Amino acid sequence: MSLSSFADEVSAATVYDAAAYLLFAGAGYANFPDQTPSIEVLDIAKARIERFQNKRRL
Repeated sequence: MSLSSFADEVSAATVYDAAAYLLFAGAGYANFPDQTPSIEVLDIAKARIERFQNKRRL
């Protein structure tokens, strides 16, 4: 699954962490394990995950 491209590595890693948090209930690998994803980043990750899941249903 691609989460898209981002302006910098930190943004990409932050969205990856949020996606792992959503998909694996916090048990996935995180780039920043001491940080809980913000609501804004969780929303971005959730939208990207839903877009991927909707494409697979077609």
